[in-house]
Parts: sequence; structure tokens; C-alpha cells
Amino acid sequence: MGKEHTGPPRSPTSRLPSLPAGWPRRPAPSQARLRKATARRREEGAPGVYGDAAHGSGELLAYLDKAGIDPRVKVQPPLAPGGLFPKDRSSIDLAAGALTCPAGSTVAISFAKAGNGTACFGGACSNCPLRPSCTTAAAGRTVSISPHEELLRAQRERCAGPSFATDYRATRPKVERILAHLVLRRHGGRHARVRGRRKVGADFNLLAAARSLARLAVRGLRSTPDGWVAAGA
Repeated sequence: MGKEHTGPPRSPTSRLPSLPAGWPRRPAPSQARLRKATARRREEGAPGVYGDAAHGSGELLAYLDKAGIDPRVKVQPPLAPGGLFPKDRSSIDLAAGALTCPAGSTVAISFAKAGNGTACFGGACSNCPLRPSCTTAAAGRTVSISPHEELLRAQRERCAGPSFATDYRATRPKVERILAHLVLRRHGGRHARVRGRRKVGADFNLLAAARSLARLAVRGLRSTPDGWVAAGA
């Protein structure tokens, strides 16, 4: 993990190519690698996980990436209070450990041991013409950097594509209906009927199996000498 910046003072007018050699450098997954990995998983038929933006955290994306699972999950856009400039209006270079604001000022990102970072512009905001649209803080704009910033940025870019939207709309509603069936009052899926995680897990698995069998019965599943087939097959 990188350490907090203790090198030369930050220069608000410096540009990315001229950052001092003593400023922090951190390896980061490139967007190109993430795109190739996603395309490869789809071609290989890797399992996928669907979810709305409430589930699209950086931690989840990192877990799915490590497990080789295709993340078909929405992520929340980077928002700022009061309609100010969101974080994606800035240029973030994780490999160089630097962030450039919409006005062109560049500062170093100070990384903590946990992997998260902070970019503080301080005095660079004093006479900036874009300040009213960027920050109301007296000490200037501070931008927080997630340990999974590159994954989040790549997933936002993917979510903006038409193919993602088409696949998401075609699949996620089916999953939501199945979950809705499980929590129907007569099934008891909304509240645990036993105590203890192991018992609750076993009880919910039994409920899911019973619901799946009921669904298969509706579709006319039957046993044949060649195996199980649905009606009309």
C-alpha cells in the first residue's frame, strides 16, 4: 500500500507530465484490461451477477473481478451536494497518484494504508473562477478516492453502453419477480422462522427449492427415460 505524501509541496498549477519524482506512484488496473476481461468472460459463458446501484460498491466489483464473475451490476454516479461538480469532472491518474480539477490544477493524491486516497486543493481554489460551481468549503475542494476507483470508473462506462442496458432490462426483472415470490407472506421468506444462521440458511434453501419445484411443475416438467423434460419439448 502507498504511504501518505511527505515529498515536495503540492503545486496547484503543475501538470501531470511534470509531477515531481518524489510524488506517490500506485499501480492500477487499466480500463483496457478491464474491458478485455469483461469481454472474455462473456465469451466463455462465465457466471454473471445482476444488481441495482445499491449493490454496486467498489468492494463487490473487486470481489467479482477476483472470482472471474461478470459484474452486470449498476453503480451509483459520483455526485456532489448542491449540484456542484461531481468527481468525474476531474481527471484521475491513479498510476501517477495525481488528480486534475476542471480548472486544470493538479495535486497529488495522498494514499492511506487502507488503499483509499485524498486529494486536497487548498489554496488552488482561492481565486479559481470555477469555485462557485465546485466547492463551498473555506479550505478548498477535497476529493476522496476509493481503493477501487478504476473498477468503479470502468463499470460506469460499461453501464452507459446500450448493450448493458438491453441485457439488464431483459434479465433483472425476472430475478426480482423470483425474489418477490420468495417473500410472499404465505411462503414466509420475509422473516426468519428459526434461530441461528445455519438453521435460517437451511430453511431458506428449503423454501427456494420448494418454489423452484412449483415453478417447474407449472412448466409441465416430467420425467422420461432420457431425462427430465418440460412440456412441449
